[in-house]
Formats: sequence, structure tokens, C-alpha cells
Amino acid sequence: MTNYEKGRAWEYAVSDMLFSKGWTIIRSAGSHTAVDLIAGRYLEASNQRRVIVIQCKVGQSKFDEDEKERLLDAARAFNARAILASRRGNKRSYVILPDPPQMQEVITEDWFK
Repeated sequence: MTNYEKGRAWEYAVSDMLFSKGWTIIRSAGSHTAVDLIAGRYLEASNQRRVIVIQCKVGQSKFDEDEKERLLDAARAFNARAILASRRGNKRSYVILPDPPQMQEVITEDWFK
């Protein structure tokens, strides 16, 4: 499997996880932009709307400061939270990127419920 195929498979896995938790997802296929997925969900119990922009990384792929700033810019444009979803082997991690920069918040898949 090529690096592209691994990355695409991870994007689909994240998208499927979000969909199973009630999110609406848009995938930015083959765009090579800072945002791989945009997702939104209306939380009826609290009458809130949650929007997230996601960059998916697989293996040893680097997430440099320029990519981080571009993802945060996209999050600002959509009034959203920026999330880095990474997978190394079987280990999955999801990190909310703070804006303004401060301590990162690591979350589990339960956060997406």
C-alpha cells in the first residue's frame, strides 16, 4: 500500500468514526491542503453547533508549524476547532490544536459523541 493509500484509508477511518457518532462530514479529496476533513454536528440537548477541521497523518508523516498555522487559519475561517488525527500502527490519537497556542488537549474518540 502506498503512502497516499494509507493516508486515504486513515481519512476514511476517521470519517467513518465521525459518521457513526452523528457527524456530517466533507472530505477534501486529493487537495493537498491543510484540511482533510470538515465535520459538523448539531447537539440538540445543549442547542449547540460543533464544527471541526481535521488534518489526518499516518506513520512518520510530519506536521510542521506551517501546516499547523494553515489548519488553525482554516479553523478560524469556519469558526471551528482544529484537530490533528494521527495513526502510527494501531495507535490512534486526536489532538485539539489550541488557538491561541497554549497547552494542547489530547482527546479520545468519546469526545466526538
